Amino acid sequence: MNDVRNTCAYIRLSEEDRKVNEEKYSESILNQIKLIEDYSVKNNMGIPQNYIDDGYSGINFDRPAIEQLRKDIENGKVKIVITKDFSRLGRDYIETAYFITEYFPKYNVRYISINDNYDSDNKDSQINDLMIAVKSIMNDRVVRDASVKVTQIKKMKTRQGNFMGFIAPYGYKRTRINDRNTLEIDENVS
Repeated sequence: MNDVRNTCAYIRLSEEDRKVNEEKYSESILNQIKLIEDYSVKNNMGIPQNYIDDGYSGINFDRPAIEQLRKDIENGKVKIVITKDFSRLGRDYIETAYFITEYFPKYNVRYISINDNYDSDNKDSQINDLMIAVKSIMNDRVVRDASVKVTQIKKMKTRQGNFMGFIAPYGYKRTRINDRNTLEIDENVS
């Protein structure tokens, strides 16, 4: 059995996907923890240490838990990193692919992505490297496509007379009329 201190789970969920509840972490984070713990126990790795970025986007690697994970890897404290899938590690295809194909091997870290059926110890690494590139590009495109779609929806709603701001300008208040967010004069401050 591997030393549990050398095995870790990296878990991430972006703010857009996060559903806040009374628990410390969102349900998706708790599900990722359970999936990785089950995998680790089934494969005789013990329960891993968790590095959790709850509420952080995967489009860059400027996240507190990933920074701590880097420090621990560079100090030799981590030898196995497990994620639910590639997109939990990151959505920027260049940085994610770099982590998987360059950074982890540089520090002799085994990387496992459960849902992608990827294990860097697998002998079919050349096939897996191609899979990493393709999936990383797809994950990057998801973020870009979502941004375009959100912008298009906001423009359409604005053309339909919806107020799309978060805070009404001074002297106005947000109101909902006929399923539309609009502004009306706030008599108390006008």
